[in-house]
Amino acid sequence: MSDIAASFTKLGLDSSTDTVSGTIQVNKVFWYWLILPAVLVILGAIFFIGTTTTNRKAKMPLWKSSALAPFYHGLEKLEENEFESSSIMETTAEGENVRLGYSEAKGRFMLQRL
Repeated sequence: MSDIAASFTKLGLDSSTDTVSGTIQVNKVFWYWLILPAVLVILGAIFFIGTTTTNRKAKMPLWKSSALAPFYHGLEKLEENEFESSSIMETTAEGENVRLGYSEAKGRFMLQRL
């Protein structure tokens, strides 16, 4: 394609006696602009595969099926491994009362059991 364009340019220059002044611009593809997005996609895929493999080996339960996990994560005075599965959280949440209050121990707002 570049040879055809060069041939037409040469033909135009050889057949004319006119003088033209201006700037020539050439399009170039800068492949290095694609490196960062490609690296991010590859690293994201590696992280996703690593996370799923680790969770599968550890037989971790699926927390995405329950909206209660973020609430119990920030609950003040939570015993260690008190809620191991989402079904335990759902059962406990039916009869539990909490309020949002400032925790002096943690220095932030947290859910507090009543």
